[in-house]
Amino acid sequence: MAVAGLRPCYRYPARLPTGSFGGLGEQLRFSDALFRSAPLARQLLALPFEPVCRLAVSSPRWEAFADGTTTRQRVWAAFGQPGGAFEMVSAVRFQKQGLGFVPQTPELGGYWQLEELLPSGGSSDEYCPVASSDERSGFLELVQLIAATATEYAASVAETGTPAAVKIVDDCVAAAVVHWTQEPFEYSLSVSARVHGEYLNGLKFWAAFWREDARFGVRHLSKSIELVAPGAVVARLAELGPHSQQSGLLMTVIWEQLEALRRLLSRKAAANCWSEFSHHVLP
Repeated sequence: MAVAGLRPCYRYPARLPTGSFGGLGEQLRFSDALFRSAPLARQLLALPFEPVCRLAVSSPRWEAFADGTTTRQRVWAAFGQPGGAFEMVSAVRFQKQGLGFVPQTPELGGYWQLEELLPSGGSSDEYCPVASSDERSGFLELVQLIAATATEYAASVAETGTPAAVKIVDDCVAAAVVHWTQEPFEYSLSVSARVHGEYLNGLKFWAAFWREDARFGVRHLSKSIELVAPGAVVARLAELGPHSQQSGLLMTVIWEQLEALRRLLSRKAAANCWSEFSHHVLP
């Protein structure tokens, strides 16, 4: 299906959006790749869940990424997925419109509409809770806490002389990714939470490094390191308020695990064991 004036793009919802959406009030991220399969989209967009739908977006006004001058970049490997699709970033607030909506003045503001449901889309891992419309108490605080910790950790990596960036998957998903480049590899650390009812019941971390061969369009990805910390992290979501003791403890756990994985990645990259690499064609 094609609608005049709309550009097919992926947003990252785990379910059908019910209103306007945003990324913690910051930049919104999209991909202009035309995937037809939710599992493939998950792999190439490096998501902890399968997208439900493809969106068509108007007036995107693509902006440069915070850590560079380009308006698009390859999706980082994260959450045990290879990534590699091109993604783009925009600070425009897009409003939801019904299927078949045809604007009279398309230059006035941005909007999106559902272009296509993806087969088998919507499934998510145990370590990928998604906020519902009747948001659970404390869940938003958990999302913000993970985002804040990842942001501060990226800043600490940058202080060592290695520029680092952070990506928040969505403002209704408790997950984040930290990325940096240290030749000849790119590196990423990602974290997601497990929630049971009103309780946080564990964290999962992934660490990966890779390099790309532009001549052949291939990403050479090392075997991902995975770490699960279920027993050490149990807390009531309602107790994760700003400056609470539980919030401080959780931030410390996340920070220490990210730092431990970063050191392990550095040692593994130095060994450069080619037999542990997998090879992925870039779209």
